[in-house]
Amino acid sequence: MSNKSISLLSFGIFSLVLYVIGFPFKSVLLSSLLVWTWIANGMYVTYLLYKNKNILLSIFLLLNIIVQIYFLFNYFYFDEIFPLGPYDFSAYKIDNIQVATNVLFLVFSIMMFVWSFYSKIIFMSNKTKIKLKFSQILTSIRRNSQRKLIYGLFAVSLIGLVIFLLTATIYQAPYPYNKKLGIISFPDSLRPLLVLPYLFAYMVTKIKKNFRNTVGVIGYKILFFMALYFILLLIGPRGAATGLVILIMFFDLFTDRQIVTKLFNLSIALFILYVMIFLWPTMRFDIFSIGFFDAFFQAWKRQSALSSSFFSVQFSLIPMIPQTMFHFLYVVELVNRGIELHYQTFIHLIHQQMPAFFEPIFGARPLNDNWLLMKYYFHGGGFYIFANAYWNGGIIPMVLFTSVVVWLLVIIEKFFKNIKEPMYFLAYPVFVFLIPVNTLYGIQPFIRGLEFGVVALFIIYIYRKVRIKRK
Repeated sequence: MSNKSISLLSFGIFSLVLYVIGFPFKSVLLSSLLVWTWIANGMYVTYLLYKNKNILLSIFLLLNIIVQIYFLFNYFYFDEIFPLGPYDFSAYKIDNIQVATNVLFLVFSIMMFVWSFYSKIIFMSNKTKIKLKFSQILTSIRRNSQRKLIYGLFAVSLIGLVIFLLTATIYQAPYPYNKKLGIISFPDSLRPLLVLPYLFAYMVTKIKKNFRNTVGVIGYKILFFMALYFILLLIGPRGAATGLVILIMFFDLFTDRQIVTKLFNLSIALFILYVMIFLWPTMRFDIFSIGFFDAFFQAWKRQSALSSSFFSVQFSLIPMIPQTMFHFLYVVELVNRGIELHYQTFIHLIHQQMPAFFEPIFGARPLNDNWLLMKYYFHGGGFYIFANAYWNGGIIPMVLFTSVVVWLLVIIEKFFKNIKEPMYFLAYPVFVFLIPVNTLYGIQPFIRGLEFGVVALFIIYIYRKVRIKRK
């Protein structure tokens, strides 16, 4: 067994021990030692996964470590935190936080045990292979003519324009009430597919490394942000838009050669992320009544005031992570009261994933678990996948679900490490983008993210077949 495999296994054992002893508990010196040791081990394992090109696994692990750190923060500072914010604080109890935090340690132990079993795949030496694939992909991308890009973007723009005109935006009604208006209700899960071509055009133009393309690179980046705004943000949700901005930010970090350009692009991306994460939750409600710029400055002032007193405003200051914690607190409370889903989440998965136009044949789709939870508690949207699994009956369904999910992530990494045709590697960012984001949005959206990745692979497969036949 290699040292890297031992690192995975030791982190898993450490997490399991913390679960068994009922950690966290009130003991300042011992708790501090255990917490910082666990965080250091988790970050080291994340680094090992990233270093060995397991981008999907490293992002997934890091996201859940951040969530667990937030849970721990609320447990140890419970007496100093003001229960103020847009949630139902009847479930915000020290005992519920202890249970949720303790159960998450079990999630990490399962994650590490499964991954250590597949450590040969995860830590396989594939640096040369990946560099070769990337080089081959760039070669095929550079062959794409500018005319093809323009034709493709023109077609996507027409589709996007029609959908924009037929959909109610936050200028017509505050979010989420705007969704009840408009002639059509285009699924939020499909909207990112209309923005991705603009991102691809930007990447292709930039990769060609031709100084004459500078204007084109700037133009395509502006088009990308315009599409992001009109196709995604103006409908209200910001999850997919945030993921796409993070994707373009990392692309620029890897491709920009001059430090000035790198810092400039990074600054733009960070500012837009700040707006979407911290300001957009209130802006999307206020724009209807006071306009974009007034809503922006009002959200800016409010956020600046909130930042001065973190313990009293944290639940409003950082929307998604507290929301994730309350998902778990709610389901712990519901399970304690005997209100469970009894594995219905998994039974309904196939029917839930069917497109809406199949409803006349198979009947109405079961209500999404996110909406089911709203019957008991207001939670602001989304549903942390492990809390979602826990609601189905406690520890056992959560353990089974976690085992399958982390195994699937290894299978995805294995596929892309062993794939011979480099073009399939273009689907990897779809998995990297959708899976971590949907971890915070519920089991049904999480599975849908996997489906979109598979669809991307299928589209590449069809494209290759058609291309081979033409030759």
